[in-house]
Amino acid sequence: MPEYENRIATVGAEACAQLGIAFTISGIVWMDRTFVRRVGSDDCIFAGGRIILPRRMAGKLEPEDWRPLMISSLLYRRRLVWTMPIDMLITLLITPMLTILTAALVFAFVSRNFVAILLFLAVIIGLFLSTRIAQARKKLWLRADTEAAKMSGNEAFTLVLRKIESFDTNKNEKAKNRWFSRYLSSRPTIPERILNLRKI
Repeated sequence: MPEYENRIATVGAEACAQLGIAFTISGIVWMDRTFVRRVGSDDCIFAGGRIILPRRMAGKLEPEDWRPLMISSLLYRRRLVWTMPIDMLITLLITPMLTILTAALVFAFVSRNFVAILLFLAVIIGLFLSTRIAQARKKLWLRADTEAAKMSGNEAFTLVLRKIESFDTNKNEKAKNRWFSRYLSSRPTIPERILNLRKI
């Protein structure tokens, strides 16, 4: 690996060791999209022995700048993503029961249009559950940021996010700031991450 990537790999190995996570780094890969997700400008993914970083950010951050982003990503993807908030668990349990009850009531009073009404309810409830899950996952991301800031320094983390924000190299980052897409997204935007760090 080039020297720049070697230094990033070293920072990644130190982040894993700091969190007690066993992960052998075989290389750095720069890409803007994996098979299953887009790689955000403020993202880094540990997978398959490699660290996947956004291509558009190659060479724009110092190797040490990646440390808080790596710690946050590891905390979220290796620990917090598997946790389920109590309110979300209650929502997932109660919603199907309410759906069945509502469908039964609708069928009893308006049996002629039962299928259409049931489809409408399915869409509404599906959208509701999607937003609830997305918001719950976003809170976990911000929680990971909070823990990462305590480990790597709040000011350093904030400066890195501001540096990424200043490049503004991806139009998708602007799209994420729109209200509707922001509400449906499970990832916080860079401004949301910065605002969260201010509260610490």
